[in-house]
Amino acid sequence: MTQFNVLLGRVVHRIFEYGETQRADVVLGDEATDEAAELYLALQAATGVITEEQLLAAVHALGTFYYQRWGALPVGPDVAELARSIVLFDLIAQAPELVPDELRSLLGATADPKRRASRVPSSWKPPTAHPIRSSSRQRSSCSCRRLRTLRTSRFGTC
Repeated sequence: MTQFNVLLGRVVHRIFEYGETQRADVVLGDEATDEAAELYLALQAATGVITEEQLLAAVHALGTFYYQRWGALPVGPDVAELARSIVLFDLIAQAPELVPDELRSLLGATADPKRRASRVPSSWKPPTAHPIRSSSRQRSSCSCRRLRTLRTSRFGTC
C-alpha cells in the first residue's frame, strides 16, 4: 500500500470515528491536524499519478474532515475550518451527492445564487444558532456514508 493510501486511510478512519463517537478530540487533536496536512501534501505530490477515484476520495475525505472540525469547535468566529471545507467540496461539487446537504446550495451546478447571497453572514461572528453548525454534528454520519461508497479495499480499512 502506498504512503498516499495509508494517509487517506488514517483520515477516513478519523471521519468514521468522529461520526460514530462525536468526540471532538478525534478531529481537533494535533495528530489529526498533522495527518490531514500530510494527506493534502501527498495529494498535491500525487496529482497525475493517482487514479481519479483516489483523487475524489482524498478531496472528499479532506473536505469532510475540515467540515467535522468546524462542527466540533465551540461556536464562535472560527470560519477558517468551514472555509477549508468549502474550498475542497467546491472541487468535487460536480458530484453533489458528495457535498454535505447544508453546502449544496452554495456550491457547483446545484448552487442557487439567491440562496448563496442570503447565506453570507452579516458579520464574521456566526450567531449561536448558526443553521449549518447546529446540524453539522447530525450530518457527519451522512458524509461518512457517502465516503464509504467511494472507499475500496485499496484505500485501507477503518
